[in-house]
Amino acid sequence: MKTRFFVLLYLLTFSTITLSQVNYYYYPMNSETINNLYSINFSNDYYSGSYATIVTGASGTVLRNVSGYNGLNLGTNWSSIQTGSQNDFRGTTQGNSYLFGFSGTTLYSTNRGLNWINLYNNNPWNLYSGSNFIDSSYMDSRVFLGGGQGTILVNYDSNYTTYWRQIQSGTTNTLKSIFFNGNAGWISGTNGA
Repeated sequence: MKTRFFVLLYLLTFSTITLSQVNYYYYPMNSETINNLYSINFSNDYYSGSYATIVTGASGTVLRNVSGYNGLNLGTNWSSIQTGSQNDFRGTTQGNSYLFGFSGTTLYSTNRGLNWINLYNNNPWNLYSGSNFIDSSYMDSRVFLGGGQGTILVNYDSNYTTYWRQIQSGTTNTLKSIFFNGNAGWISGTNGA
């Protein structure tokens, strides 16, 4: 009886482990740069049926890849995008509309990362994280950026102009991650902030 129970327990355990594992495949790809890369984000365009992927990095590095929904060119052909900035870029917001980085650098794109417009925000601190916030009750969109010295910047203008407002975070710690879900948002950072 003990032997059967042990065999049954072994088979159940082995089956669960085997069936619950998901196979992921990773393929190295040439990024056309030797600079450090910090962030990757993508947007989809329902009208053209394509994805635009943006990778950001050190010394003003911005790489862009456009691929179709059918998977053609998925991550294989990267283009280096010139932004006019040599500051480190830490990321893009959802949809690749805002690019942010060191020394308060903030840029905006109207064409999914092909061209970038410099937006002056009067902020000297490094920016590490950004998130879009869509308020469906008012059909309003805002962008929040977080960075050094507790910096939180918000853009209230849905026309994507240079109007940025700094709001109080209550901390001087560096804010490194912003997330919005519905009408609530969370920001976290260094030293438990």
